[in-house]
Amino acid sequence: MKHTNSLFILLFISLALTFTACGGGGGGGNEEVVITYNANGATSGTVPASQKVISGQTFTVQSNSGNLERTGYIFDGWNYYFSSSRGPSKQRIAEGGLLFTGDMSDKTLYARWVELPTMISIPGQDFKMSKTEVTIELYMLITGDYDHDNVPFNHFYEQNYGSLFDHDLYPADSISWYAAVKFCNDLSSFYGLKPVYTINGSTVTQDLEASGFRLPTKVEWEYAAAGGEAYIYAGSDNIDEVAWYPDNCGYDLQTNPVTCTHPVAQKKVNGYGLYDMTGNVSEWCWDTGTGSLSTHRYLRGGSWDSIFGFQVNSTSFEIFAPETQSSNVGFRIVCKK
Repeated sequence: MKHTNSLFILLFISLALTFTACGGGGGGGNEEVVITYNANGATSGTVPASQKVISGQTFTVQSNSGNLERTGYIFDGWNYYFSSSRGPSKQRIAEGGLLFTGDMSDKTLYARWVELPTMISIPGQDFKMSKTEVTIELYMLITGDYDHDNVPFNHFYEQNYGSLFDHDLYPADSISWYAAVKFCNDLSSFYGLKPVYTINGSTVTQDLEASGFRLPTKVEWEYAAAGGEAYIYAGSDNIDEVAWYPDNCGYDLQTNPVTCTHPVAQKKVNGYGLYDMTGNVSEWCWDTGTGSLSTHRYLRGGSWDSIFGFQVNSTSFEIFAPETQSSNVGFRIVCKK
């Protein structure tokens, strides 16, 4: 019996040593992986030095210590690309953030660049309008709302795609009118401009002499959408050339019951160089309705699931309560020339 016990103890020690030598319980062993940084189109600056880290452990991602810059963009951390059950995906890693090395393969982090809005000067008017609808990446950058925590109705962001960062260039949707005007003020402050809006709870007033960004009026939106042309839609008589709408966006209640927005600027521009003035997401305007709708705000342009207001000269429109958060509603911005 003693002999049997001795064998058991020796076997236990042997297994323990083998387990330790193989890295069991030690966070992935002593295999090193190399983490490199890619400038990803930067126009100046240098990338941080590569890192050697232990596989299976969490490491701290470097900051933009080499002052990377890219004309027309702002640095917003690093993108890490990986495979998931949905296919190729990416994750934003903030400067000084943590990343788990995972397997024993070397990894590359790419500088994450968020494109700043291009403002188009509208002929014959005293305002400029953003070339595209406000994108997810720009909305997240300016608000800091990377998890979209401020949107309880999260049809687009949580239920359908899981990762915001796979859809950076889609239009920001599920944005209330109140969130849109706050974004305008935040973007104004980002540029060092005087905010247009004074926000006091649900009361919003505007100073049209301020230099910052704002929502267009309904008249401004309609003028810009026409593009100085005589088309039915914003840029064409053929709606498929200029718009994502119910018949071509890919939505199907049975086979693909998800939000069917698409990346901005994939269709033809109108005469002023503006994209998606028809379709994709409906866009908030400043104006209120009348009578029983005097507290509601206009939307124009139609969307991936709504045909209201598609035609540039249409008298049909959408009008929602300003707190509405819907997967077919977004916005674009204007400013003074």
